Amino acid sequence: MLTSYATSREDSTQLFKRIQLLERRSPSFRRDTTLVHAYLEATHYYLRQDFSYVETYAQKAWDLAQESNWDKGKILAYNVLGYAYVESNDYDILMELATESYLLSEKLKLPVYKAHAARFIGNSYAEHKRWDSSRVYYQEAITIYKSLDNDSLVAMGYTDLGNLFRENDQLAPALKYYREAYSLFEKIGSEYGIASVLMNEGFLLVKAKKIPKALSNFYRALAIYQKLDDRCGKMSAYNDISNAYNYINESEKAIIAGKEALANARQYHSVKQTNWALLSMYSAYKAMGRTADALAVLEKVDRSKRVLREKSIERRATIHQLLFDNHLKDIEIQKAIIEQQEATQKFLIGFSILILLVVGLLWWNNNKLREKNAEIREALVKGQTLERKRVAAELHDNLGSSISTINWYLHGLDSKSLSVAEKDTYERIKEMVGNAYDEVRSLSHNLLPKELEKDGLRVALHKLKQKLNSNGRIVFFLEMDGFDERLDSKTEFELYSMILELANNIIKHSDATQATISLHNNEEQIALCVEDNGKGMGSIGTEGAGLRNVRSRVDSLRGKIRIVDERVPGTCVQVQIPKGIAA
Repeated sequence: MLTSYATSREDSTQLFKRIQLLERRSPSFRRDTTLVHAYLEATHYYLRQDFSYVETYAQKAWDLAQESNWDKGKILAYNVLGYAYVESNDYDILMELATESYLLSEKLKLPVYKAHAARFIGNSYAEHKRWDSSRVYYQEAITIYKSLDNDSLVAMGYTDLGNLFRENDQLAPALKYYREAYSLFEKIGSEYGIASVLMNEGFLLVKAKKIPKALSNFYRALAIYQKLDDRCGKMSAYNDISNAYNYINESEKAIIAGKEALANARQYHSVKQTNWALLSMYSAYKAMGRTADALAVLEKVDRSKRVLREKSIERRATIHQLLFDNHLKDIEIQKAIIEQQEATQKFLIGFSILILLVVGLLWWNNNKLREKNAEIREALVKGQTLERKRVAAELHDNLGSSISTINWYLHGLDSKSLSVAEKDTYERIKEMVGNAYDEVRSLSHNLLPKELEKDGLRVALHKLKQKLNSNGRIVFFLEMDGFDERLDSKTEFELYSMILELANNIIKHSDATQATISLHNNEEQIALCVEDNGKGMGSIGTEGAGLRNVRSRVDSLRGKIRIVDERVPGTCVQVQIPKGIAA
């Protein structure tokens, strides 16, 4: 269940020097997280050699992770402490710790640690003989391990299921899972895994009263543990061997194995394993009739049990205090988050008020703009050219400056601190201000020519043709029909402006020798076609401001524009204005 750290005896000295160096440094998040990993590396080093250090360093890792508010560090510490509580039989504490780890791992989306926590919860339920609940959590852990494609962890899950069925006296399915676990460990070459399966299967054989086979398993496992110099494994193997010899009344051998188990358990500082070794020796002495030795061992068992109870009480008090402190820390964090959210909310309310003021100002300016546009249209209808110029100047000097100022303030806002929805509103407001400013400029700079106002579109275009032909470089032709009566002032002005813009484009960019302006008016639509025999738009590149203005004017009349650039040479711009809009 533990995170794998590559620490050997050769580099353990360097590890503890690094821990001492880190402990002397000033606290910082980087230093704290590094130190948590170093503590956990130390627990891994001692895991199979000395249990007392495992719990000590795991506790340090948890304290520091909690102090630094590093949730992943807490989970790593929970994982090691869970192993410690399994070793000490503190399954009630294990359930609390594993549940905390399970929920936090799920929140942080750390599936492997969620699976580890599920195994610990399964262990706790199994200890209380709640087999169905235990199996659900074991199966969840195995499913996650399989999704991570980790054969070693899957094999551990199978071993857990084997132990579950074994304790429930379902020996056949237990053996099946042990064999599957053994195959996986053998496949990946895990000697420790193979030894652990041999030990668990040996215990099953003891329950089945197949003691010689059980002893064969235990001795095979012991040989592996001796090869690996695994004190924890040797301690467990000797205890199981001693217990097996007691089953077949080979008391001398039980005592020899029990003494080996006791020596390793004391070096490993395991009160539980020490107690098991003493009880096994007590049974052997009693069977041999060595009453004095049996009583002496029994007194040690009583002392061992008292130590076990005291450690359990101390551990329970410590874990409850740590969990309580953890919850207090979470409450403080939630309070800080709420305060930050309230500050953000106040800022957003203030910013929203500012946006509403800007929108209100834009709405007011748009109303003003509509009023001015109405004045312009009325001036065109009445032929009041002078009044129209005055309105245009007022738009440019007053309203244009106001909108420009609004635009300047908008650009001064820091959009990076806004949410996605607020950024969208902000960009739309900027676009509205920019469009309003462009419209004001357009209205102020595009005044009606006198002949258009006085005599109408037909006369104005003929005079325009004469002016265009006066340059001597390009010959312009004009074709018009259906204009016996004048159109409304806006349509005449927009058509005149389009033709003027397109003619200027031909003069500036086309290198043409002749151009034709065709304008036809019928009951359904007004059709405009301006074409030349020049080099075409392909040589110019993207559309310029002039053509974009033409498109804008066509849109204002709800018309359609089409540019034909396939003719060689030349370009043709076609415009259609619906008569219902233009009339």
